[in-house]
Amino acid sequence: AANWDYFGGPGTKDESGKTLRGGFPQLRIVALAECGTRALVSVALGSYNNGEKTLAVELIPQLRPEMLVLADRNFPGYELWQQAAATGAELVWRIGKNFSLDVDEVL
Repeated sequence: AANWDYFGGPGTKDESGKTLRGGFPQLRIVALAECGTRALVSVALGSYNNGEKTLAVELIPQLRPEMLVLADRNFPGYELWQQAAATGAELVWRIGKNFSLDVDEVL
């Protein structure tokens, strides 16, 4: 019960539509990891109700100018990009097809 109270988790519904707790409480984690070795550089931990972008903000101070930071399509956003870019790290972030940007240069 204490884990559910602290971490929360996904729910389900019974046949009558009553909301039930899922099988296990869940921890949400966002990690800054090296691609080659998969070594964890830093992690941000939160409850199931914490969003990944919210946790990603906690990792920004760990970014360094010598890093190339790859991020999945859940992370694009002006504020997060500006904070990450301000560290001097090189950024390559995937975006979803619904996110439109003008083409500056075709490589």
